Formats: sequence, structure tokens, C-alpha cells
Amino acid sequence: MNKPDGKKALVVGDTANIARVLKSPTEFGFYGLPDDKQWRDGFAKSIKLMHQVLMPALMPRFMSSSIRTDIAEISRDFFREMVAFAEVGKPVNTLIEDFVTTVIFKCIIGSKISNEEMPLFRSSQKADLSETGQASTVISRILNEQTPLSVELLKTEKAENLYEGWAIEQLMSLVFAGAGTTSTFITMALARMALNPEMQSLIAAEKNAEAAPFTDAFLKEVLRLNPPVLTISREALEDNFFEEFGVSKGMEVILNLYPGLNDTNVFGAHCDQFAPERWLQRKIESSAFIPFGYGPHICIGRHLAMMEASILLKELCSMAELSLTSGFELPNVEHLGRATEIIQPLFLKSTFKG
Repeated sequence: MNKPDGKKALVVGDTANIARVLKSPTEFGFYGLPDDKQWRDGFAKSIKLMHQVLMPALMPRFMSSSIRTDIAEISRDFFREMVAFAEVGKPVNTLIEDFVTTVIFKCIIGSKISNEEMPLFRSSQKADLSETGQASTVISRILNEQTPLSVELLKTEKAENLYEGWAIEQLMSLVFAGAGTTSTFITMALARMALNPEMQSLIAAEKNAEAAPFTDAFLKEVLRLNPPVLTISREALEDNFFEEFGVSKGMEVILNLYPGLNDTNVFGAHCDQFAPERWLQRKIESSAFIPFGYGPHICIGRHLAMMEASILLKELCSMAELSLTSGFELPNVEHLGRATEIIQPLFLKSTFKG
């Protein structure tokens, strides 16, 4: 077994070891970070506080019936606009981004933004500095509205003696990180649904059911084959051994999610095929489902992303049969750092159910 050798990074791709890194509270730190210790310690504290503040504030909302009612209403608005877009041959990519952003602001932050402000929060990875500044101004206004979430963030900023603007950054991260990845997820889910019309009736049948096993399996399979985030990084806090590799303190451990999500030992044969039933027919450990990460720093917005995607799909499938415009299949994506972004328009057609 090799001793820790001071390499800068180690890439991990197998399911078991990805789970080991993500759930470990002591061996590995928060993220791969710069060499500046003061900056690194400050960032680690900020991330820890974000989980401590946001999770308790958000979980009651995630579990409430009112959020489901709100998302269902926003989903029906989405359907009406989607039909209008189809009539004039417009792709629905921006419509999906606006749907996700509306859910975040109305259901989580507890505020609204105007139609004029909505474009500021689209495709955050391509926003220029002027747009980011304008978006920050909108977030500052919302903080002053004293919504329950903004009150908690401002209280924490003061109590923990954090830098001025920390609360704004947390809301900005909540919106931009959530909107970008969830938009990619829902775009792929809608495309997969349109390509598999036989699955739409199964999803529609679960609209009013207490449990939605097939819809959940469908969405998990979308995330398995088309994860919006491709890699997660951690920093080793101490020298250690990782399988046959030595891990030095300070080394960045890069987790490549794609191999783990295509592990035939976990997910069975034909991992390259879209087969939601694998989630219903096999016992798959929760630690193997890693598109949102795993362990103490798992994605804060995972419940919301799954909930809004599930409600949207069930609403759409109950009203119409969806298909792709002739000649179109799954949208192409571009890898931007650790995330993916849709780079091809998605054209959807709908046939109303009689």
C-alpha cells in the first residue's frame, strides 16, 4: 500500500468509496479549497452555518401540504404557457428556468419577483457581472421584506459576526445553484417523458396517490443517467489511506459521480439504458443514489427538486400526452466545471386528453 505522497488530487469513481468520502465527518473537509487558510476556514464555517440555518428553516416548509398546492398551481401555469410556446414553435428551455425560479422564490424564500426581473436568474452560469449585480439588488430587497427565511439568515449573520453580505450570498447561492441544476434535471425529465409515452400514463395514475413509486423511480433514473452535477470535491483533513492510495492532508479528493451511477453491481445490467423499473425491482442502497451528494453535506435543495419535478410531471401527464417535435431527441449538454448545462433547445408538443 502506498504512503501518502503529497499529490494534489485523487479521483474516486466507485460507488462504495464515493459514499465513504461523502459521509465521513473527520477524514475529509467540505470542498476542494484554495491554499489561503484564513479564506478556507471562513468558507468552511460559512458552509456549515448554511446547513445549520437553512435546513431547520426549510424542512417544515418542504413537509407542508401548502407547498404542494403552490407547486401544482405553478405547474398548471407552466402547462398553459408551454402550449402557447408550442403553437408558435418556441422551445421551452427558458420556461423551465422560470418555473424553477418561481418555485424557489414563492415557495421557499416567500417572496415574488417581477416578469422584468425573472431573466436575471436564468442560466446563472452565463450571467455577466452586470446581471449578477442586478440580481444581488433584487435579493437585497427581498432580505428587507423580512420573510421567515431572510430573518433567520440576517440573525445568523449578526450573531456569528460574519461579514456584511453573508445573508445575501446565501440567498444568491440558494437561487442560482438551485435554479441551474434543477432546470437541467427537469429539462431532461421532460425529454425522457416525451420519448417514453408509455410511461406517461403510469405517472398520471399517481397524481392523487399518497405514494408515487413509479414517478420517483422515473426521476431517479433521469438523475442516474443525466446528473446535473458530475463531480463533488472534498479536502483531506489528515493523512490517511484510501484503498491502495495514500491520501495526504490537504489533498483534494475529486468524486466522479458518473461511474458510480453506472455501476452494474449496484444497478444491474444494461446501465446505459433508461429503465425506471430497476429502482422498483432491485434493492438499491440510499448511499448509491448520489446525484445530490450524500452524508452531512448533502444538497440542501434535494427535497424541493424531487418534489417540484414530481408534481410537474404528474400535472402535465394528467392533462395531455407529451411528445418531442419531429427530429429532436435528448438535448445535448455541455460540461461546465462540475456541472452540466443544456445547450440545445427542447421543443415539446402536447395532445390534450379527451
